[in-house]
Amino acid sequence: MAVNPSWDPLRSPYAPFLDTNYAASPSERLGLQAFLSEPEQELSHLDSEISRTEALLDELRAQRDQVKTFVYAHRALMAPIRRLPAETLAEIFVHCLPTDRYPWRTVKEAPLLLTMVCREWRDIAIKIPSLWNSFHIHIVSEPTLRCWEKGIAGWIARSAVLPLHVSLCIKKIRPILMNEASILRTLMKFSFRFREAAFDLDALFLLMLDRYFPLTFPMLESLSISIPNSNSRDTLTAIPLVGPPYLELPMLQRLSINGFAQQTHTRSTREWANITELILESTHPHTGLPLDQILGILGQTTKLKTCCISISDSAQQMTPVNLPSLHSLWIRFDNTDQPWNAEISFRIIKDSFHALNCPSLKVLSVTWQKTSLKLDMVDYYLAFTHLLCSIHTLRLEFPMTSEALIKCLELAQNLAVLEIIDCVHLLRPSALPGRNHYYYQFQDSLLGKLTDTSTSAHLSPVLCPHLETLRYIIHQSYEAPDMSGLNGVSTLALLEFMESRCISNNRIRKLKVCDVILPPDAQPTDVGLFERLRKLQDGMRVRVLYSELQGMYYLPDVLDTNSPLLSLNFFPPLHQYILNNYTLTNTEAYVDNIGCSS
Repeated sequence: MAVNPSWDPLRSPYAPFLDTNYAASPSERLGLQAFLSEPEQELSHLDSEISRTEALLDELRAQRDQVKTFVYAHRALMAPIRRLPAETLAEIFVHCLPTDRYPWRTVKEAPLLLTMVCREWRDIAIKIPSLWNSFHIHIVSEPTLRCWEKGIAGWIARSAVLPLHVSLCIKKIRPILMNEASILRTLMKFSFRFREAAFDLDALFLLMLDRYFPLTFPMLESLSISIPNSNSRDTLTAIPLVGPPYLELPMLQRLSINGFAQQTHTRSTREWANITELILESTHPHTGLPLDQILGILGQTTKLKTCCISISDSAQQMTPVNLPSLHSLWIRFDNTDQPWNAEISFRIIKDSFHALNCPSLKVLSVTWQKTSLKLDMVDYYLAFTHLLCSIHTLRLEFPMTSEALIKCLELAQNLAVLEIIDCVHLLRPSALPGRNHYYYQFQDSLLGKLTDTSTSAHLSPVLCPHLETLRYIIHQSYEAPDMSGLNGVSTLALLEFMESRCISNNRIRKLKVCDVILPPDAQPTDVGLFERLRKLQDGMRVRVLYSELQGMYYLPDVLDTNSPLLSLNFFPPLHQYILNNYTLTNTEAYVDNIGCSS
């Protein structure tokens, strides 16, 4: 609609005075009243037209909604999904279940959500056993307990005779309520159908559940037991490793125990022989299993392929163990009972690795969060080098000198994935306050060994020629003071390393992933270095982050490329952009210097 030029303020005879502090005289006020008579009438007319038009628009919208409802109601009769047979709908319903966990008891997701759409869908969903044979029971209050008590039997009944996949989590409930509750008894009535079971319980509740265990779980293939946040070591040591002694687990293949301190009895050799995946971890200091118990268990697991263990004490009598099928080994040393007795700690580490024969090993992770040690002693007892010849993936959170790390990498010539968590180790303890000497194990000299400096006229040796993924994180220990000024990895050396491996040739493979977290003082002042880093984004996932990590205890599995790296504590807090986008699944390169203006 064209604008009427009559209402242009610049055409007004009073234009010089508009938008000023000028006050009209009495005679001018009379003239203004006469001048505004016609515009005010036009304004009133337009307001009336707008009100009439809005009322008409509201009426039209109401009519449209009515017609829309009419059309959609009839169009639904032609919807393709209504022509699908019940068998096809059943297949679709099964694919609506979550794939990363067991279904929860909520109407916001399948399977209960499917029963809320219409009567036909409800009838179909209730008759599909595979919708109901897996469930997660999470009890955190008395109302949730009562709710599950009423619904557990009905839920399981809908699963017909299918094997059950069960997850039980009980937290913050008074023990007297669980004693009186019937849910545990009801659940164990169907234990003969359990194929997978996961129990995440406080110690008292696990002992309570132990009373309802049957004589056998004839179909159980996977068992996970976790007891987090217990403050009593005595409580943990009183709990059997895998249920009561009489319990039979003839089909068990995957076993995960998290939170136990000791094994109070042994399982039969026949049961251990079927285990292919084993996790025996402690969640508290000093509560890992002694080495002799670990070796006693591993000696019976002849089919073991994946193993994750925490070790807290050495063995009096060490029996070597042969694990011909072991593919992945995660081992953590939790022997912090002797904080200053390095000889004891080193003996445990040496005995552990010397007792293991793993000819098929491809993945090795070694964790020992010790920083206040003489690193030359650590190098002397570096006992896992015999496992490095054939491994594909190496993850180290282990105190050693840069020279020792180079020796390890020289042996791991088939290495494709390398993850180093550098804990800023104490090189030479001093009796004088503030005189301790701290040390980065990953330095420019080591990175130079990984850099291909060959030319057409001269071929230079290079470490780990098959390396495709490098992840390096500096973790500043609480024991260490300000780390500024220490010699670590420089951005220039990192850049030269990545540039030398951005293209594969007949000697080295192309580097595909490089994730690095460096301290803030390592950030370069040369903007050109960042531009060179960004140019590497073509065909390489590059993340270089300048920040401080303190108190870090957990990193995602190095093999899980879909997990975010930044599930850590950062100081200072990271930008929200990074928290949302810094994952290994991103294809773009990202370079950030925390706390610096771009």
